Amino acid sequence: MPYDRASSSEQATRSYYDTADVDAFYDAVWGGEDIHTGIYTHDQESIATASRRTVEQAADKVSGLLAADSTVLDLGSGYGGATRYLAERFGCRVVALNLSESQNERHRATNAERGLDALIEVVTGSFHDIPFPDRRFDVSGPRRRSATAATARVCSAKPYASSSRKGLSSSPI
Repeated sequence: MPYDRASSSEQATRSYYDTADVDAFYDAVWGGEDIHTGIYTHDQESIATASRRTVEQAADKVSGLLAADSTVLDLGSGYGGATRYLAERFGCRVVALNLSESQNERHRATNAERGLDALIEVVTGSFHDIPFPDRRFDVSGPRRRSATAATARVCSAKPYASSSRKGLSSSPI
């Protein structure tokens, strides 16, 4: 039986994110909301503030592509901070694809608490095998090199085509 690196990697990732210790860590450090990176304005700034700024700036870059009738695919959505930000800001539908069912449960509960469950669908799955039909989404992100072909298939726009402005992609979220 050949070694399937994607399946092994996905299982390791799923196992990692589904542990209570990791969940507690992400809750304590990132507030269980936003992404792992941040744009900092000063040395003493909190991770949560810098992470939220990253989400806001990424959303600004695709704001011309998003409206209430848009559908976004958020790959590796985690607890759903970026997903909720897009749904709240643009009123668009967002499908959040994420490997960790424990994160997805928390994501769904937070969406319901904030009244966003009608705009957000949380799906347990892998960005290596996106379980949606061709051209289902208007925008996808964040940019993941290993998912480029699968993402291109499900997006109506060219999800990773560079624009003439500062080399930004059409879906940096």
